[in-house]
Amino acid sequence: MKLIEQKINTNLTLRWSKRFSLTTRILAVNIFALALMVFGLFALDSFRTGLFEERLKTSRIKMDAIAKIITETPVDKRAEYLVRIGKKNDSRLRLYNDKGVKVIDNFLIAEPTYILRNPDNEPVEKIVARYLDYVFNFLVLAPKLQSFEEPNNDILSSWDNIELVSANNPYSEVRNARDLSPVIITIAKTMDSNFTLIETINAHDLRIKIRAERARIFIFFLIVLTISILLSLFLARTIVRPIRHLATSAVKVRMGRSPHVTIPRLPERSDEIGMLARALSDMSMALRNRIELTQSFADDVAHEIKNPLASLRSALDGLENIKDPNLTVQLLNIAKDDVRRMDRLITDIAEAGRVDSQIAKAQFENINIINLINNIIIHRKQRDDGQKILFEYDQSLSLTIMAEKTRVERVFENLIDNALSFNKANKPIKIDIETMDNIIVIRVCDNGPGIKESDYEKIFQRFYSSRPDKDFGKHSGLGLAISRTIIEAHDGVIRAIKRPDNIQGACFEIQLPAVESHE
Repeated sequence: MKLIEQKINTNLTLRWSKRFSLTTRILAVNIFALALMVFGLFALDSFRTGLFEERLKTSRIKMDAIAKIITETPVDKRAEYLVRIGKKNDSRLRLYNDKGVKVIDNFLIAEPTYILRNPDNEPVEKIVARYLDYVFNFLVLAPKLQSFEEPNNDILSSWDNIELVSANNPYSEVRNARDLSPVIITIAKTMDSNFTLIETINAHDLRIKIRAERARIFIFFLIVLTISILLSLFLARTIVRPIRHLATSAVKVRMGRSPHVTIPRLPERSDEIGMLARALSDMSMALRNRIELTQSFADDVAHEIKNPLASLRSALDGLENIKDPNLTVQLLNIAKDDVRRMDRLITDIAEAGRVDSQIAKAQFENINIINLINNIIIHRKQRDDGQKILFEYDQSLSLTIMAEKTRVERVFENLIDNALSFNKANKPIKIDIETMDNIIVIRVCDNGPGIKESDYEKIFQRFYSSRPDKDFGKHSGLGLAISRTIIEAHDGVIRAIKRPDNIQGACFEIQLPAVESHE
């Protein structure tokens, strides 16, 4: 059984993360997945931005060189030169004179090097790819590009940003064709500013590169998603498995199917699961102890009640057969004593059963312990009708405790009554009161036969009694057990000790936390 429990505890232990709370682990998993996703999106945006900037820079350098060459090229050779350059660069080159009239267009002289596609006529896979472009542009917060349309009247003034161009200062930008393919527009002026050269390139290669990078990012996303799912499953395993096991063990404890069922404490886990496991384990052990104590208490009660019942039954049975009036009176007295004994026993049993719950709901208050003991002694003397009872204690002290007055009073009444029942005649009951390290110590000592050291703990057990035979039936044996329960509920200690002055007799010591007196 222990080997199985040890194996279960090992399976529920997290060696790698026992120092981290569940909150930290959950945040780590979510932030890790989110960080990877954000990193992928920024990587895609940085790649696309860098690709466009590099192409625009190259186009400006190239067009500045072409503009210089055009100026030095004979007029009859310029068209041939632009056709050759346009075919080489897959571009459309247009040359405008100083009046803004187009004088050369390689697409009108030779076969076009590119064709702007109509998206309405594209196949489904192209449409899907285009919508994915929209989605990724939205995710990376890409700036929206202007749409490119061929001018209806192809003159220089039909082109935007002409005023941004000067000799040795070409201008370039990227726009989107209708099918979302990038179109690079580069404008350059000749040295004498008599001509303006405009190049347009439908850069399908850029879109292919971006989509290839997007595919890699998508694969990266799949990897991130897989990692996130695996981490989530692992995190769920670290949470769900121990909780499920704890819940199963708790149900078994509740159902009482096995008295040996224990909830694993998981001492290696310092997170919330470990705290829960230890709390449940402590609770189950306390519950099991309480059940065992209740069972033991019930057995003791049954045993103690049977004795007076048996005596009462014998007395009643005897009354039916005895004709002697004296014996009848004697049996009736025995029956009455048994009834009183049972009444006293039931009262004490009820008191012992509810003392815990009553103290838990009681209102504590500041109590002067000297005044409390003094009042008990005064009432005790009045109850004994002037019988000479001697007490020896210092009434000048002023010590205060935080307590429920009625219950603490019950404890001292019980100790004083016990001391009087054992004390020798004309001998004082000694009550010593002192403070040690903010603890009030009270000792109640008598001059009786004393208590054996072996009985120091037994006398606090329920129904235990070591009284003389003459006192049989007058005490339930619950007084000291109830007293211990009350004192421990006040964070105190009660115990039997030898008399500090080595005089024969019993001595009980109580220790209670002291508070400052406000009297």
